[in-house]
Amino acid sequence: MKTYISLPISGRPIEEAKAEADSAKKVFMQTFPQGEVITPFDIVPDPPDMPPHKQYAYCMGRDIEALLTCSHIAMCPGWRMSKGCQAEHAIAEVYGLTISYLSSINTKAL
Repeated sequence: MKTYISLPISGRPIEEAKAEADSAKKVFMQTFPQGEVITPFDIVPDPPDMPPHKQYAYCMGRDIEALLTCSHIAMCPGWRMSKGCQAEHAIAEVYGLTISYLSSINTKAL
């Protein structure tokens, strides 16, 4: 099983989003040790230097490309408030991925 972690990134401190992504990844790796887990930060660790609207489009394109290699998506808290997460969720539904909804991620515990 290959899992994509979907979480809100835009509009919040990037280090906070990275910590949440790392925590969610650790949880899934412990739960499914044989599986592979990827986050948006694994796909695009450092966004390219370009105007913000082009940077967003570039990152979303790469994320969706990676999502389509997965069989599972984990939706982190707040996903319904994120256009990017909503798009990832819709794509997961269309392509029949297994979808999990995480109720919380404790970034301090891991």
